[in-house]
Amino acid sequence: MTNPAPTPAAKIRVLLVDDHPGFRTALRHVLEACADIEVVAEAADGLAALRLAGESAPDIVCIDNRLPALSGAETIRRLRLHHPALPVIGLSACDEHPTVAGMLAAGAVAYVSKQEAGDALAPMIRRWHRSA
Repeated sequence: MTNPAPTPAAKIRVLLVDDHPGFRTALRHVLEACADIEVVAEAADGLAALRLAGESAPDIVCIDNRLPALSGAETIRRLRLHHPALPVIGLSACDEHPTVAGMLAAGAVAYVSKQEAGDALAPMIRRWHRSA
């Protein structure tokens, strides 16, 4: 009798939301270099993020604060309304208190500076995925 091959652990499914394609691409490459993380969708604005959150079934959303169509904070509010169990991590190049506080008040579970996202985002994704 042979033992079946072990099933690989499911990857953490991430939706990236940022209006800068270059930043999204760079961040996708960093995250997908992690064996346990998969970027399942990307959005360039808040409205697309809301649609893709329903279509792509992410485990977590990483979202920039400054977006066209809807601000990051407003998109977070709407994501939390329609997907209350979905963790959202805020991203921004602006580390000023009002920006960070606004994203957290809107329902983000955490905030990562874009300048530190290359090193800090994957561990933060893992932390909040385990907590969900």
